[in-house]
Amino acid sequence: MMDEHKADGKPPKCPTCGICLAKEIVELSPAYMWDCPNCGRENFQRSITTAITDEDRIEMGLDPCETGCWQSYPNIVVCRHCDSQYTTRHVGVEGNEQDDITEDE
Repeated sequence: MMDEHKADGKPPKCPTCGICLAKEIVELSPAYMWDCPNCGRENFQRSITTAITDEDRIEMGLDPCETGCWQSYPNIVVCRHCDSQYTTRHVGVEGNEQDDITEDE
């Protein structure tokens, strides 16, 4: 909305703390960042979000009122810049460890 922005196109800021005073709110989605080995450019991939089920709550020993979701990463990503495709592993997991995790699932 144009009335929420100054003439330079930037939203107004609080003169005391510097926080943006824009009224519009955007929802953030969890995501993974990765660099393409082929073209070197940065990519973002949304995480896979699944609600915790009643069965999950029972298995984990959670109270019925406790809610939440699982966050996971995709098995395959495609570079939005050069269309190269890659399989994935979570940061900090070495190749053999990843194979063990995948086999257990």
